[in-house]
Amino acid sequence: MALNISTKLSTEPVFFQPLIEDIREGRIKIPKFQRPYVWKDEQAIKLLDSILRSYPIGSLLIWRTSTKLKTERTFGEFQLPDTPEMLPTDYVLDGQQRLTVIYSCLGAAPGDAGFDAVFDLVSQEFKRADIVTPALAIFPLRKLLRTTELLNFRTALQAHVNHTELQSRLDGLVAAFTQYKLPVVYLKDLEIAEVCPIFERINSSGTKLSTYDLMVAATWSKNFDLDDSISSIAAALTPKGFEDIDRITVVKCMSALHS
Repeated sequence: MALNISTKLSTEPVFFQPLIEDIREGRIKIPKFQRPYVWKDEQAIKLLDSILRSYPIGSLLIWRTSTKLKTERTFGEFQLPDTPEMLPTDYVLDGQQRLTVIYSCLGAAPGDAGFDAVFDLVSQEFKRADIVTPALAIFPLRKLLRTTELLNFRTALQAHVNHTELQSRLDGLVAAFTQYKLPVVYLKDLEIAEVCPIFERINSSGTKLSTYDLMVAATWSKNFDLDDSISSIAAALTPKGFEDIDRITVVKCMSALHS
């Protein structure tokens, strides 16, 4: 009989603000086996536009566990803090690219690294911040959740000839982002072996992540990295004519010898 995980799965609609706080405090992390942030600017802009229009942008899949995995410790270009070993951690299994854009545009401080966007209140378009000349009607998204900076920007719009319409558009933008609820699917108290097939089913990266990737994450400690060990063995086998051997084969051979 197939494993039924219904009792260990829950779905909750979550506002952006608590997700951003969890990332900032290190409670949401990226496992090492995840690919890095690879989205192009056009993809990020389309995501922001979809949020403004209240279009669905998919859900997040998060594995909540007390198992500590090796993590990249970065969200895009953002270095995040460590958390106490005893506290559960939320590992992002699907939705990393979207969540990175959301954090970079709304959670990062003005001037920080990472993808940064503005909203042109006149043309009503999102644009990359570094290619736009600052102007009265160009709203930096990183001010959206910073109340004082947001209110100062809105007040300054009074100097614009079309200030009533622009303030209305700004209010609509803020409402769209602060009221948007992102469906988050939580997998709780599952073992690596249970998470692996779920992850492989939903993974849409184009590069299938294998059991080996999850084994590397699950066995990592400050004193041991399975991938480093297997790489050393594979390198030693190269002169013997096994230069194309894959890492999972090495693991299987080691397991066979051990057993």
